[in-house]
Amino acid sequence: GVGWDTERSARLAGWLQNRDPRCKAVAALALLITVALVRSPATLAVLYAFCLFVTATSRLSVTRLMRRAWIAAAVFTGLIALPAVLNVFTPGPTAVQLPFGWAVTTTGLTTAARLLLRALTSLHVLWLVVYTTPWNRVLAALGSLGAPAPAVVTLGITHRYAFLLTRMAGEMMASRSARTVGHIDGARNRAQITNAAGTLLLHSHHSASAVHGAMIARGFTGRFRSVEPFRATWRDVVLVLLALALSFAAWSIDRHAF
Repeated sequence: GVGWDTERSARLAGWLQNRDPRCKAVAALALLITVALVRSPATLAVLYAFCLFVTATSRLSVTRLMRRAWIAAAVFTGLIALPAVLNVFTPGPTAVQLPFGWAVTTTGLTTAARLLLRALTSLHVLWLVVYTTPWNRVLAALGSLGAPAPAVVTLGITHRYAFLLTRMAGEMMASRSARTVGHIDGARNRAQITNAAGTLLLHSHHSASAVHGAMIARGFTGRFRSVEPFRATWRDVVLVLLALALSFAAWSIDRHAF
């Protein structure tokens, strides 16, 4: 699964795996802010290429992360980016003439490229942190940097229950298939799916209460802590300075370009 994949890749002897999680979080935040501010697709492409380079130096599969990023960007951002290329939504010089007076505009293509590259680069930055850092150390690093404790706890529980509920749903569907004989009509199938969704919701509520009680009983105080202490070295400082320098350079070039 994805959870095991990230934990396994975080143990590789790559360049980013050996960096302090707090420094990785600061560097990622600087890049994410820059990606949100710049407007030039060329500048975003350079930032994306930098992420791919860091992926390779961290011994991660570049093609796998690219494929996952492209799928996520196509599903969520593509719904906005595709209509944006039309003159109905984004007027501008015509690039491709379409029937019924519609056209693909160069301004629309630039807007769509900007949206897609922002989504791709942001996803890749986040995944670089997740794939090179054990999840509990990510949460501990966020807490040590002053992130609000409720937000960190919510993030940790959401990550845990995303996999738990997926497994529960799979087990429910498998047990349903094992008990089903013959063909089920559409109305009955929809009713069973609705019942399964309600049961899954009740299970999730019960599990959340049980897990929270167990965490409190074991001394959880609202902040995640790492067993291994954080130790920043000069290489970690170089990572932060490199991210800040790249962010400032990209922002400056983009500002003069626009």
